[in-house]
Order: sequence, then C-alpha cells, then structure tokens
Amino acid sequence: MSTAIFLQQLDVIRQKVVRLQRRNQQLEESNQSLREKANALQLQLQESRRMVSELESQKKILKIAKGLQQDPKAKQEAKLKINEFIKEIDKCIALMND
Repeated sequence: MSTAIFLQQLDVIRQKVVRLQRRNQQLEESNQSLREKANALQLQLQESRRMVSELESQKKILKIAKGLQQDPKAKQEAKLKINEFIKEIDKCIALMND
C-alpha cells in the first residue's frame, strides 16, 4: 500500500472521527436539554397532584358544610368532633415541646 493511499485513508478516518465527535456533542447537549425538560415536567406533575389533592380536600369540606347547613344535629356533632380534634392537636403540640 502506498503512502499516499494510506494518508488519504487516514484523512478520511480523521474526518469521520471529527464528525462523530460533533454528533456526540450534539447528542449530549440534546440529552441534557431533555433531562432538564423531564425534571421541569416532573415538578409540574408534583404541583398538579398537590393541587388536585388540595381541591379534593376542599370539595369534601364543601360537601360537609352543605350537609351541616341542612341538618342542625349534624352541625352539633361536627362541632363536638372539631373540639376533639383541637384537644388532640394540643396534646400533640405539648408532646412535641417536651
């Protein structure tokens, strides 16, 4: 094999290596961008789930409130239950402070 042919083949290989390096860099940048987008979407998903949970809680509270408006006995029972919860919360706070 002559030196000229060898040098041509070597030059072709160098050009291919350069192209592969550029393509690799592009793919790494694209991959990083996709990771950042995935992280942002994950945060959005978590926030959406939190909001859904909060709205479901509000819906339950509204449903209970509507029921309490219509039934005086249920209203009194709810007040008693709330007072029990407050006492339990106070106990928990006292234990945490010890």
